[in-house]
Amino acid sequence: MAESRQTTVNPGIPDPKQFGTRNQKNLKASFGGSPILSGEYTDETLRSLYADLALDGTVLNGLGFSSFDRDFSDAPNLADVPTGGGGLPTTPHVPNVTSPGPGSVFASDQAPYAGELLDPGVEFGSGLGAMVSPNVTSEPISSIGSEGVLTVGSYIMGRSFKGSDGQS
Repeated sequence: MAESRQTTVNPGIPDPKQFGTRNQKNLKASFGGSPILSGEYTDETLRSLYADLALDGTVLNGLGFSSFDRDFSDAPNLADVPTGGGGLPTTPHVPNVTSPGPGSVFASDQAPYAGELLDPGVEFGSGLGAMVSPNVTSEPISSIGSEGVLTVGSYIMGRSFKGSDGQS
């Protein structure tokens, strides 16, 4: 939400121009039961609603997805990813690129990759890099705005969270 106060739910005084303006009387007649027009939603109730619906807690079977925690507290540790043959990846970051062999199209027939792995190098931009595990970054990202209301000012330019650029 914006840090400076803005008219979000309280309509301004209609302009008497003919085109491109609202007709408050018609809006009230069409959407008389709207909580926005009733004054039920204030800036505080909208902040609370936003926190409940978009920031905090666990989504239970929402939009065709299984339940998930918005804070990603169960984010995987890539060090725990099994690797090798039989369809498993070569590393947690690289799929197994070996052929399953003549006459087979099944990943379960793949041998472990025996080639040389390239150094991951440094990616363009800022950040901890591609090799960082999601379980390391999830908690700091989920804590943004936890001191109060999430605002534009609570973000840090050029970083996801303090320390995400590899600096303190």
